Amino acid sequence: MLFPLEVNSRKEEAFCIKATKFLLCLQNAHKDWVFDFCWLDDQYLVSGSRDSKMALWRIADDDVADENSPKYFHMNPMTVKLCKAGLKVRAVEFNPEYREIAALSLNGYIHIWNAETFRQVGELYAGKKNFM
Repeated sequence: MLFPLEVNSRKEEAFCIKATKFLLCLQNAHKDWVFDFCWLDDQYLVSGSRDSKMALWRIADDDVADENSPKYFHMNPMTVKLCKAGLKVRAVEFNPEYREIAALSLNGYIHIWNAETFRQVGELYAGKKNFM
């Protein structure tokens, strides 16, 4: 099971997640705190940050194949993209049925991303004017 271990300062530009027998340090993607991440499957992970960016990560089986002892892995993202019209990505969630990622930003937008292409395909303002 994976869970957020720590969110490091902007200076280090890395965050770590802990698994049962290894630690993943994901670096060189975000310039500010990582607020959330979600798994797309056993290998792909998406993170959202206060820098308004989304990052896609691939954790290959080769990277964590030897589970006999605890390990520490540094990983770089596959790609990093700005969340259009987003201000500080606060939460990310994956919908496996539609293969979409939803990202919530602090300015009240829900951003929809295609998980296959990692491209933003839409956005919806979730503020009061939609619900009144």
